[in-house]
Amino acid sequence: MERIFAYCYVMEFKPEKLKTLIPAHIAYWTEHAPEKFTGGPFGDRTGGLISFSAADLSEAELICSNDPYIKEGLVQEYWVKEWLVSHQR
Repeated sequence: MERIFAYCYVMEFKPEKLKTLIPAHIAYWTEHAPEKFTGGPFGDRTGGLISFSAADLSEAELICSNDPYIKEGLVQEYWVKEWLVSHQR
């Protein structure tokens, strides 16, 4: 059974640091994102939301913990939760 997870993160808006980290963040998720993947920043660029499939919560947390934004200390807070999609078109 496919399990969907939501990764929500809040970060400092540091334009100079983001210039170098955005390409690394996109490359990481392009390479590591499972088939069902949706993501993007919040409008004010203070974080973002990514949904993706994984086998279990441990795998989902491992994927997120290696995000360049986290590894480079830009993320102030994040959480990963299983998302039970009940409505979809």
